[in-house]
Formats: sequence, structure tokens, C-alpha cells
Amino acid sequence: MAQSNCKGKIFNENGKISIPKYKGNEESLIIPKEIDGKEVECLKTSAFENDTKLVTVTIPDSVTTLYPGVFLGCTSLVSVKLSENLKVIG
Repeated sequence: MAQSNCKGKIFNENGKISIPKYKGNEESLIIPKEIDGKEVECLKTSAFENDTKLVTVTIPDSVTTLYPGVFLGCTSLVSVKLSENLKVIG
């Protein structure tokens, strides 16, 4: 499984990271708990939109928010292991 290859990152006011867009071609993806020493907190709207190669995704427990449409158009996606600390989905 490949680690996340995120295009850009947004530093939130609390110093944590939001992932705005993923650019990669992996079928199985493990999103890292941290990027550059900063905790990954949320996946933004359309972060994986239309990624038709993505089959499985593991979201770390650091993620508390999944914005609407995170996996919109991911037609091959069959498994998502969610964070145990999710507070907001959509």
C-alpha cells in the first residue's frame, strides 16, 4: 500500500493539516497520520474525486472531518477504513 501523495496541503489555524486534493495512481492508499510533522485532521471536498483507480483507503485516527464529496466518482472504491475519531462526515 502506498502512502498519500497529496497535492498541496492547507495548514489550519490549529496547526493541523487538511488535504485538499490527492494526485496519485495507487489502488490501495494509506493516508498518513502526519505530513511534515503536522497531524492530518481532515479531507476536503472532492479530495479524491473521480479517482477511478482507487480500490481501498485507510484513513488515520487523526482525521476528524470528511467533507462532502470526498470520494465522489471513485467508481472502483470498495473499502474505506474510517478513522475512529470522526466527528463530521459530509
